[in-house]
Amino acid sequence: ELSTAAPEAGQALGIRGVTGAQHVNLTAALDGLPIIVTSAENRFVGVVGTGAFYRGGEPELTIQVENHPAWTQPWAFVEREWDYQELTLTGEAAEIDQPSRDEERARLRELWTHITPDAQWMERFTQPINDFLSVTANYGARRSYNGGPYLTYHEGMDFSAYAGTPVYAPAAGTVVLAERLYVRGGAVIVDHGLGIYSGYYHLSAVHVTAGQEVQPGTILGEVGTTGLSTGNHLHWDMLVNGIWVDPAAWQEQAIDCWLLEGLGTPCLSAAATE
Repeated sequence: ELSTAAPEAGQALGIRGVTGAQHVNLTAALDGLPIIVTSAENRFVGVVGTGAFYRGGEPELTIQVENHPAWTQPWAFVEREWDYQELTLTGEAAEIDQPSRDEERARLRELWTHITPDAQWMERFTQPINDFLSVTANYGARRSYNGGPYLTYHEGMDFSAYAGTPVYAPAAGTVVLAERLYVRGGAVIVDHGLGIYSGYYHLSAVHVTAGQEVQPGTILGEVGTTGLSTGNHLHWDMLVNGIWVDPAAWQEQAIDCWLLEGLGTPCLSAAATE
């Protein structure tokens, strides 16, 4: 089974199915992108990320069990329209140069590409902020800084909110980073298993520590305007195997429950945050 029959670039995509025997060695890929696969008895699920610059079209989905011949089929994508944003950076934000961004991203990529083999969540992911003014930037928006070319895209969602507004864990996981970063400011990154990570940035305060296990509703920190930021807001992003995916699409698709159910695990309703 495919999680989405006609996906768009920027979505997390899943596969699931059954095999003729228990605990077989199964590998899968989408157009050369490795799909993270886990199994339980004779069931298997896999998840892969497609970034906002993913070419789409009809890439080949390939699945191979043990040493048997590989099975392939095209997975047809549909076109997606993107927002365009022109941003003006001033003050400290304008002083953050590209080498600084690249250095920070290289360090974080070592975290994002570590695969914890089992899902740590048991419930639907919730939105990490309850009280906000508006969504000021969507995932995938093409961005121009200070009149420059549109060479980058927005890697998550931005929620405009008052300073000090609580930020909650949307699902269970393990905190792998909780500190002040140069570009992302006050930052928390959570490993949810299966190569799925979520990040919370520009925080004015961080209330968790690296290595801490969190549950839905655990307070991770407070909204701020630290790092590369032009005002108080929460930047929330999600990655699958080191690729940024659309958090809004993740929630709309309920792929979190779809993956759990593929392993025969009931998907619970997350407890409401207070």
